[in-house]
Amino acid sequence: MFCSSYEGLVHLLEGDVPLILQSVERCKAKSSYTSNDLLGGENLEALVLFFGDYQVGIVCEGETDEVYISNGFQFAPHFRIDISQQKPWKAILGMQLFSVWQLTNNRGYDDGLQFEFGIAGQQTRILVDGAAAEIRLWEIKPYL
Repeated sequence: MFCSSYEGLVHLLEGDVPLILQSVERCKAKSSYTSNDLLGGENLEALVLFFGDYQVGIVCEGETDEVYISNGFQFAPHFRIDISQQKPWKAILGMQLFSVWQLTNNRGYDDGLQFEFGIAGQQTRILVDGAAAEIRLWEIKPYL
């Protein structure tokens, strides 16, 4: 089942079933099609996080670089690239999604999401943001 929004993902986190990261795919722009006009066209890139029965699709809209959680897109299998064994995902496969934030910039655009994986006191944070119609990934580490 695809999670369709940030609010939907928050609702899943509040449920009884832990979301354990099993794999991650990156999907490239020109292979996409969608029924949502906002996400239409060639300026689209997506990241799909797989949590057992749930999938979280993160889309970067090329016009504004905004990042959305959406189920309104599909990609042909040969345009999907498994990046589970790449940084930063390899180190957090098998970890539980602990929390998530939607990030809004100073112009009011929702251009980032921050995910926290692991157990209390031992989390890894991953920032997903949109820039130049692409999804960028950052691993955030504490100073102390």
